[in-house]
Amino acid sequence: MARPQKWGLDYFPFDVDFFEDAKLSIIRNEFGSKGEIVAVKLLCAVYHEGYYMEWNEQTRVKLYASVSGLSAQLFDMVVNSLVKWGFFDKTLFDSAHVLTSHGIQKRYFAITRRRVRPSDLLYLLPDVLPKEDLPKKEPSGFMSAETPRKESKGKDNNSQSSSLSPSPSSPTTPSRVSAGFENQEGEITARRAVEILKGNRDWLLQMQRRHAVPAGGVVNWLDAFVCDCDCRGKQNHVDLADVMQHFNDWLTIQLKMRGKNPKKGKKVENNASSDRPLTQEDFLQRWIRCQAEISQNMPYEDVNKYFSYVRFEAFQVEVPTLTLQAPSGTVFRYLDETHGKLIYRFVSKYFGRCKIQYRIIQS
Repeated sequence: MARPQKWGLDYFPFDVDFFEDAKLSIIRNEFGSKGEIVAVKLLCAVYHEGYYMEWNEQTRVKLYASVSGLSAQLFDMVVNSLVKWGFFDKTLFDSAHVLTSHGIQKRYFAITRRRVRPSDLLYLLPDVLPKEDLPKKEPSGFMSAETPRKESKGKDNNSQSSSLSPSPSSPTTPSRVSAGFENQEGEITARRAVEILKGNRDWLLQMQRRHAVPAGGVVNWLDAFVCDCDCRGKQNHVDLADVMQHFNDWLTIQLKMRGKNPKKGKKVENNASSDRPLTQEDFLQRWIRCQAEISQNMPYEDVNKYFSYVRFEAFQVEVPTLTLQAPSGTVFRYLDETHGKLIYRFVSKYFGRCKIQYRIIQS
């Protein structure tokens, strides 16, 4: 079996005058040595992925958990300042939520000049590679106007793209975001699309408001959506807009079936005592509903800061045990000390009397 292609670096050049850079000096003046640590952490993370890194909620939580003594708010402020002062490319960060820079790309391609490059180089900045080294296809990974696109059966592509296009503040359209992440048939998988959507904070907020789902609930529904697509054999979609429309329709149906749509005014039934054999997918659905009720009874700031990062891992039936995961022990300690009784009350409603155990996601 051939060895899989590696894109990241094991190490990268680190200039001796790195901390004397004008951009980093501004960060040091604003945030002190913690700002410098965040900058180095981000550089290592980018080179570990390759010449760019997608900036989504999962990446943010993982890196924030690796820096001790730094609040989430301060961490976000450092990242935004690094982008503002040009340490990372602002255009790509604002349009595609990607961390990269001209210097990062120049160093990366100088180090990997002997590697076989892909036909499509995503998020490639101008003047990074000589013209003779550029791939034949469009280097940015965007679709050209002449590229033919598949049409889904029974759907009007014009109405679909107009109804699902992002707000004017986000210049990246769904078809552009999905380009470069397609399979051999030119389609995008639900799993890959969900990874992109999890990093789109504006879209997550819109879905949260549209369906009256608490903070963090949309992400859990996205995980369940991928599992449903796997079970039905419907992973492939025309483009990202097609996935967004499919998920929106699917979530509407799921909420109506479970009585979670506030317009219907139905109550959620207690399914903690079901006699039929249950799968982990069934328990995941229960946790989504349980988490939604807990979020409605917990202060909003605690939901956003702590509870939205809690994820379902597994439920053991033999010795009833619910296993949850989060990026740090601080999250679990705070929730257990402050909202332990509230959490256990709703867990008992959906899972019966059981033990709750926690697992920290290694960063």
